[in-house]
Amino acid sequence: MAPSSSKPRSKDHPGAAVTPRLAAALLVISGNRVLMVKRPNHFSYPGAFVFPGGTVSPTDPTPAYTALRETFEETGLLLSSSPIPAERKHLLPSLQKRVHDNEVSFEEALETLGVSLISDTIPFTVWTTPPGPPKRYETHFFITRLPAHLSEEAVVGDGGIEVVGAHWLPAERIPGWIREGRTAMHSAQIYLCTRLAWALEGGWEGVLRLAGQIGDMRVLMRRTDEDGKRVENLPNGDRVVYEAGAGSAGKAWVELAKAKL
Repeated sequence: MAPSSSKPRSKDHPGAAVTPRLAAALLVISGNRVLMVKRPNHFSYPGAFVFPGGTVSPTDPTPAYTALRETFEETGLLLSSSPIPAERKHLLPSLQKRVHDNEVSFEEALETLGVSLISDTIPFTVWTTPPGPPKRYETHFFITRLPAHLSEEAVVGDGGIEVVGAHWLPAERIPGWIREGRTAMHSAQIYLCTRLAWALEGGWEGVLRLAGQIGDMRVLMRRTDEDGKRVENLPNGDRVVYEAGAGSAGKAWVELAKAKL
């Protein structure tokens, strides 16, 4: 039987379906703020605010490890379980670049600094980009808190290699910025930021409750046209709604299937 024309095709092998690349991203929470980075115009999701993250490397033991590694590479924030010994802190900037450039492994950098990674990264849904484009991603999102021994000032960016800014954004203001079209984001970020803003009304316990609700949700992104708007319908009945004519990352909001808990 001939393959369905609805299946995405590989650029090199037109008859083959495109297998999503495994990726991971991390939401780091500090009080009522969340860490986000802005992508440069020549990267995927140009100009958009996203959570630190990237493609899972064959040497990464788990997607959660990938999320922690990519957060270090893109922002300089090393989410260690204990403080870096004072006599080794000066090594941090050079190790960030060397890990990014694949000159040393992340594991080697941790050994050099004399620390281990935090273990409390919490699953926060899985989103797979839609069929069609030559590149697709299955992104595993995780969430964690900034450890007490670290400060927000530990975030320094990556010198413009993969991000043009790393920012602690006030979660309660993000839904309004998205609704006004002031902050370019895509469906996963719009949904997770909005849900996070509401959850943080209940403090970290509210975030844990939210993770319990959506932590195992898997979303296959596939926007549809409904009543003149673009809509991303999620498996739990929630919706990300884009204003008519807003484009792929314009004015949008989240509608819940159930009242906020």
